[in-house]
Amino acid sequence: MYIRRTLTRTLANGAQYYSHRLVRSERVGGRVRQVTLLNLGSDFALASTQWESLCLRIDDLLAGRAAPAIPDQEHERAAVEVEAQRVAALLLARQSSVAPPGEESALESADLCTQQVAGPRSVGVEHVALWAIVQLGLMEQLQTLEMPQRHSTVVVSLIVGRMAALDWALPIRPWCAERSALGELLGVDFQTFGPMVFKRAAEGLWKHHKALEAHIFDRMQDLCGPFDGEPVYLLTNHYLGGADWDDECPGTPRTTHPYTPPGTLGLIVDQRGVIRRSATFSTGAWEERHLKRMLDELGASPGALVAIERGAASKSHLTWLRANGYRSLVGSETGWDDERLKSIGELLADRRRVFASLTSAPGLTAAEQAHEWCDAANLFISVLAYHCVQIIRHRLIGHGIGVASWPILRHILAGHCRVTVSIRLGDGRVLHMRQATRADPEQLAIYQALGIDTAPGGVQKTIV
Repeated sequence: MYIRRTLTRTLANGAQYYSHRLVRSERVGGRVRQVTLLNLGSDFALASTQWESLCLRIDDLLAGRAAPAIPDQEHERAAVEVEAQRVAALLLARQSSVAPPGEESALESADLCTQQVAGPRSVGVEHVALWAIVQLGLMEQLQTLEMPQRHSTVVVSLIVGRMAALDWALPIRPWCAERSALGELLGVDFQTFGPMVFKRAAEGLWKHHKALEAHIFDRMQDLCGPFDGEPVYLLTNHYLGGADWDDECPGTPRTTHPYTPPGTLGLIVDQRGVIRRSATFSTGAWEERHLKRMLDELGASPGALVAIERGAASKSHLTWLRANGYRSLVGSETGWDDERLKSIGELLADRRRVFASLTSAPGLTAAEQAHEWCDAANLFISVLAYHCVQIIRHRLIGHGIGVASWPILRHILAGHCRVTVSIRLGDGRVLHMRQATRADPEQLAIYQALGIDTAPGGVQKTIV
């Protein structure tokens, strides 16, 4: 096999675009023809001097030969190895047959000493998150709003990545392409999604956020029941990208990240923590002069119950709220008894913990964060992820699984992954099987409560 580079178009300014294809030559009836094995795209990054090494390494992987040791300083060889493993996995997936459930065992002789396990990708959080996204009907709604399919897929990846709480050291795109089995579950190769696709998808998400929120609120009522009790108007200061707020010094972030200016997330929540509506503001909630505008935007009239969280509340805020006819959860101004106050306090504390675990994950790349809509889009992604978490926990509690903390649930699911097991058969061929590891009892209980496959992604078999 080899790589063929073809000029696809030339712009008026002289810029040229090329496609790259992995091909092989076949002799058919005395004639040699080229067969395309895989379209590597126009963004294929390896230099032409590395193409021969790449093709040889792909052949090695398909033949079940182990990877050579690569010294740390040999970055070029490491890049070839990463690309070879990605391409080999795609080729195996295209050639594989999916083993149906209950298929009879096939007996083959094999050399156990040749067994290799490769390509681990996380699948537990992704599997559960996709179930919640399906429950919300999000993909169908994005289609109704005429969002391109690739953009809809990216929106899903942003929500799932937020639920998985990625670290800033690993932004969303390489996580999808190199560490997660999300692409396998969705049937896409995220390596072919350039940064611009992620940017445009987030921009489109924010463009349609009001329509999406109305749709999701209707679905939440279907799934969790009607809006319950007196609404609470909640204002929360947020620094995107892992910042936290210093409770001892209101309005002061403990940590910050470049390109993450402070903002306020306004929510209307019921007394179960279900969000009825959200709004984002570019200023911090600790600035009193902005309080009226924020509450008006949320539709909070005098007499409404207001909570200001995350180190932003102060005595002057309470004075302002009283003077303008609002009630506050601080100072027993609700008219509720102690038991009810304790219940709503615990609920808001839980909401804060969940959001803290979601907003610590990155959204877009630093370059994309320069756009004025980006902070609002990132917060809205967290709101969508929060809805998904609520649906999951609501179903689990309904099935007697009392784990209420999303970080704990995420920790349980994080250990489940998909791997490729390769082994040489007695006749010299190599069997490659791509499948999920066996779910442990806690993971199994979660999957069964949600009514989803306990072996996400199924089993793919390829013999080379």
